[in-house]
Amino acid sequence: MGATYTRQSSSGIVDGGVIEATDLNNEFDQLLAAFAVSSGHTHDGTTAEGGPITKLLGTAITIGDGTSGTDIAVTFDGESADGVLTWMEDEDYFKFSDEVLMNSTEKLLFGDTGTYIHQSADGVLDLVSDSEIEINATTIDINGAVDISGNTTVGGDLTVTGDDITMGTNTSGMLLVADGTNFNPVAVSGDVTMASTGAITIASTAVESSMLAGSIADSKLSTISTADKVAGGAIQIDSGTDGTSITLADSDKFLVDDGGTTKYINASQLNTYTSASVAADDLGTGDAAVTLATSSGNITIDAQAGDTDIIFKGTDSSSDITALTLDMSEAGAATFNDKIVATELDISGDVDVDGTLEADAITIDGATLAETISDTVGAMVGSNTETGITVTYQDGDNTLDFALGAAQTTITSLLATDIKIGEDDQTKIDFETVDTINFYAGNEKQLILTDGALTPGADNILDLGSSGVEFKDAYFDGTVTSDAFAGPLTGDVTGNVSGTAATVTTAAQSNITSLGTLTTLTVDNIITDGTTIGHTSDTDLLTLTSGVLTVAGEVSMTTLDIGGTNITATAAELNYCDGVTSNIQTQLDGLDATPLAIALG
Repeated sequence: MGATYTRQSSSGIVDGGVIEATDLNNEFDQLLAAFAVSSGHTHDGTTAEGGPITKLLGTAITIGDGTSGTDIAVTFDGESADGVLTWMEDEDYFKFSDEVLMNSTEKLLFGDTGTYIHQSADGVLDLVSDSEIEINATTIDINGAVDISGNTTVGGDLTVTGDDITMGTNTSGMLLVADGTNFNPVAVSGDVTMASTGAITIASTAVESSMLAGSIADSKLSTISTADKVAGGAIQIDSGTDGTSITLADSDKFLVDDGGTTKYINASQLNTYTSASVAADDLGTGDAAVTLATSSGNITIDAQAGDTDIIFKGTDSSSDITALTLDMSEAGAATFNDKIVATELDISGDVDVDGTLEADAITIDGATLAETISDTVGAMVGSNTETGITVTYQDGDNTLDFALGAAQTTITSLLATDIKIGEDDQTKIDFETVDTINFYAGNEKQLILTDGALTPGADNILDLGSSGVEFKDAYFDGTVTSDAFAGPLTGDVTGNVSGTAATVTTAAQSNITSLGTLTTLTVDNIITDGTTIGHTSDTDLLTLTSGVLTVAGEVSMTTLDIGGTNITATAAELNYCDGVTSNIQTQLDGLDATPLAIALG
């Protein structure tokens, strides 16, 4: 089983918690392990192993592990009938274990598009070649009529088993005569005529003695009774009655030439002549074929001297050879000069072959060698206990069906330069780029995992969580850069905080030493906006300029200090001195304006 994905930070990434970098590292390590090449998901359909692989989208997909001498079978697992396509490793070809149907007029091409086999119409099979169609076989059997539009050349003999040869030119009573190149119909002429039935008529005045060299029908001959009119050499009895089934009697007669005179002798005379015993070593060399036969009993060839062999010799072309030696010193062991040619060979003991044993067919205990091997292999693999694969031996066609189980727990890697894993080409994990894992959803690259970086497929397209389904905690050992933060931000913040809105919820923030440049700052009901400071109901109560504070309302205080000196006058006393409208000014205005001299000192 491959590595599965297990949550590592369920207690660390929580609402309101502190996200540590180790939490995120652990989560991403789990993701990397789940998709690692050597130990990741097996995608065999079992729980936490990823869905079964239903589509391989690569343009170059390799099936097999490269084991020498191993055939590779692909089984199409149907409900009741399976299809098997096998690559025969040693033979270097594909073997289809089922029928192959070419749809409609589709073609089976050879070499290029000009040579092919196809069904040009229903029931019509065309063999098409842009050059030549060559059929090589010892026997070509065509059952049906043959229509050849062009010329036909026969390199060997032409045998016609039918009764007729039909030609375009077919004139009654004519013969086919060879002219050195062709056979042509030629009319019979001269003293011989022939009818269309085959009857030949010879003119009565055209027969000469030289024309009677062959057999003549009995009806055409009379009995020859005159002596010496038929020479002995002219007597042929091949056409006489077959006498092989008769039993010779002593009184049966034979014709013999006795010193130039034809006589007959009885069979008993021949029996007396041939019954004399003849020693085997007195037989000379003949000049014709010899048959050694008996109608009853055995024919025994006996080399009676001790350890003397029985030797069969002959002449191979012009060379004398010893074809067979029966070694009597080895209990009759037979040594053949060359191979044994026999329709059947039955050996009761062991067979020791030093060279090559070649046979058209070998049976073992009544079964063919192929069937024996198939049954043996079938018995071996039919009871296999390998994990994730079932092998079924089909005795009917001697094939092996390999079926991969839905749960594949022994596959530890799927390696290819460009492999895709997913439910379809729109939702997948794609290894299309070197050292990169691409995650697709909705036919768009959503996430990219490279060495040291996990990035979106494009800028600003991917959310980490959603408003309804949130991540728990996030831990970063580095810098977090964001266009904006929404919601509460708890914990310590080191560095600059920028943006259009930032709220610090904790009352005491001793670590905040600088807020940078703010255009507006609201603390409780006090609003600072540019050069004005005010209240939520009076935003521009105070206006600050260079060296001047302008109050747009009233100033209420218990103590007033000007230049380091406290003002002790009350508000009523200050109002008494208020400009030309004050009470002091009124009193001065009522005094006599005549100057007085005041002496000092």
